[in-house]
Amino acid sequence: MIAYARQLEAEQPLSIEYHVMDAVNARDLGALDVVTATYLLHYAPSLAIVREMCARCARASTRRSRRADGWCPSA
Repeated sequence: MIAYARQLEAEQPLSIEYHVMDAVNARDLGALDVVTATYLLHYAPSLAIVREMCARCARASTRRSRRADGWCPSA
């Protein structure tokens, strides 16, 4: 999916960056407008780690709107 999104970005630039990494040990990407996590939170081994991932993301990677979106469907 990310490769396809990057291909679309190359064809019709929208100034969107796509990053794939371990969210628990994610590096600082600088200030971003929006961070979106899909199929991510249910992989965390504990609720404490879910909270830390979300807090770190909101603190370090968002500016202006300080918006972080997540989507995790239930079974």
